[in-house]
Amino acid sequence: MRIYFILLCLASSLLCFSQDKGLDINFFEKKGADFEEILSIKNTTGHTVNGVKIRIVYKLLDGETIDYKDYVFKDAISNGLSKKYTVRSFDQNQQFSYSKGSDYSKKFYTLFDIEYSIKEIGSNSNKQYSSNDQSAPHNQTPTTTKPSSAQQSKGYAYYGETKISLPKIAGMTECYSNSKIKQKYNYVFNDKNTIYLAFYLPNEIYQWIDIIDEITFDGYFFIYGQENMKNTKGNVDDLDKMAKIMEKSLLEEWDLDEITIKDKPINTGKPILLDSYSPSKKARSFVTLTYLNAGDAEHINLTILNLIIIKGKLITLTYCKDYSGEDSIDKAKSKNDYSVLRLLDENVDLKKQ
Repeated sequence: MRIYFILLCLASSLLCFSQDKGLDINFFEKKGADFEEILSIKNTTGHTVNGVKIRIVYKLLDGETIDYKDYVFKDAISNGLSKKYTVRSFDQNQQFSYSKGSDYSKKFYTLFDIEYSIKEIGSNSNKQYSSNDQSAPHNQTPTTTKPSSAQQSKGYAYYGETKISLPKIAGMTECYSNSKIKQKYNYVFNDKNTIYLAFYLPNEIYQWIDIIDEITFDGYFFIYGQENMKNTKGNVDDLDKMAKIMEKSLLEEWDLDEITIKDKPINTGKPILLDSYSPSKKARSFVTLTYLNAGDAEHINLTILNLIIIKGKLITLTYCKDYSGEDSIDKAKSKNDYSVLRLLDENVDLKKQ
């Protein structure tokens, strides 16, 4: 019995010794409608910390960095205790919501995650604590793969007489002016009534644009309008009418009760509506799955079609991603909503504000 007790004590000591000690964010919250973020820093270093330097990196659910902020807090935090802070959010346009937070209306916002690194100040220790090994160190700015200046688009396109500004999207390159992209997608869609305004590729795909016809890829989106509507004015009421027509056509054609997402949709080549929502009062979004079967190759395409009113014109943005499980839907919606909101931000009609 005594030997057993000694072994038990030894095991308990080793367990306590093996627990991570340091500085950690043990609470974080940012609701979509908030202009502030709340975070709590816990100290388990074994001593009182007299101040910290912290970097928070904000990322979309697909891992793309969208912003970062640095803070210095000079409060003393006793060992074993936590200190809560309220800071001005990176999101002053009320577009984003923390994916793991308690915001029950977060489906109306673009979801984001965070990574962080924390360093104690006022001590001889150079130890830095982070959410994972990929967190950006304090002396570096987090970066994404950036295209060279030769890859940048002119930043706008005309839809009729309306100039549509094209936003910069984290981790993507706008490249519709590239002859290979024009040739490929004008052939694929072959619709003379469509006016293509922009085509965005992930940067890791764009670097292979010279052989774009020989590779398969996803995670892209394109922006377009209709030739017969390029000079037609529209408003939110027209947007709602179009959205109802779109949703009704999808719901009328397919029996959603017969769909099994975990296996595959039974209607080959026909889109199935999974969700419809509004990321903005000027946008209506439709999430669809399409099961494709070409010989031995099976593929489920996840598409989000967005109807958007920009400068009084009805514009469409379509985001395409491979379906790889239910979490891929949340990641696709996060990237899609971010892109839609960036497009709207770049085309604010100042005359109507």
